[in-house]
Amino acid sequence: MSKPKEGCFVSALILFLVCGGPVSWGAESLELKVNYSAVAGAFAPLWLAQDEGLFAKYGLKVDLKYIGAATEVQALVAQSVHIVNSGSELIDARLGGADVVYIGANIGRFVFSLYSKPEIRSVADLKGKVVGATQPNSSTDFAIRILLQEAGISPGKDTRILYVRGVPEILVSLSQGVLTPESSPLLSH
Repeated sequence: MSKPKEGCFVSALILFLVCGGPVSWGAESLELKVNYSAVAGAFAPLWLAQDEGLFAKYGLKVDLKYIGAATEVQALVAQSVHIVNSGSELIDARLGGADVVYIGANIGRFVFSLYSKPEIRSVADLKGKVVGATQPNSSTDFAIRILLQEAGISPGKDTRILYVRGVPEILVSLSQGVLTPESSPLLSH
């Protein structure tokens, strides 16, 4: 059985083998530019593999780059990165004619937490409020829309979504009171 650290490395190694083909392990390290699109736990396997030297152990020189979800596919198409961890943006790019390939997902479901001011005690309390997401059509946008709809709240009608770029910015917006009913004029429909 592999060590836990190496178990986390498996998905990155599989992506490499599929993208890069067979490797001669005695050859020079292969250089890869790999993107992570959020400061989130979903990308912990990449950071762990980098920090523990697992990429180098398997003949890879990996340059991890942070590029947000809205622009990571553009970076892939422009060949600024070799591997992105994207979702619908990559599919949209392929449907639009970009020469990209969707190989697989490292997480097959939403893994998010919902944070709020103390007065919000349930999803139903979000009615009439403003909620934060990273960018339109991002996984945070899809997740909050699904959550609201399952609670019988209509996004855009009963509650508004404010796009604030990234997960850290959502937390800052919440702590600074930007995500309040008064902030709704900032949103476009």
